Amino acid sequence: MNNSKGYIFLEMLVAFSMCCFIAVSIVPVVQSVTLDRHNTEMRTSAYHVLYEKLAAYSVGELSATNGMFEVEGVTYSLSWRADSEFPGMVEGCVSYETGAKRIETLCDSTK
Repeated sequence: MNNSKGYIFLEMLVAFSMCCFIAVSIVPVVQSVTLDRHNTEMRTSAYHVLYEKLAAYSVGELSATNGMFEVEGVTYSLSWRADSEFPGMVEGCVSYETGAKRIETLCDSTK
C-alpha cells in the first residue's frame, strides 16, 4: 500500500467525487417516488371516501348536502349535483389538496 508517486490522494478524490455525484443524483428520485406514493395513498383514500358516501346516499342513509370532513389528517370537500348526462342520477365529487399543493377532484354517480 505504499505508493510513493502520489496517486492515492488523486484516486481518493475521484472516488469521493463519484460517490457525491451518485448521492446527489439519487436524492431527487427518492423524493419524487416518496411524493408519488403519498399522492397515490391520498387518491386511494379519496376514492374510498367517495365510494362510502355514494353507497350511503344510494341506500338513503345520507342526504345530498355539500360539506367538508377530515379523514386521517386530510381534509376532503364533498359536493353533490344532478348528473346532466344521465337523468335521475346524482354525481358526488370529492376534492382534496395533493402533496404538490394541487387540488384534485374525483367524481362518480349514483341513483
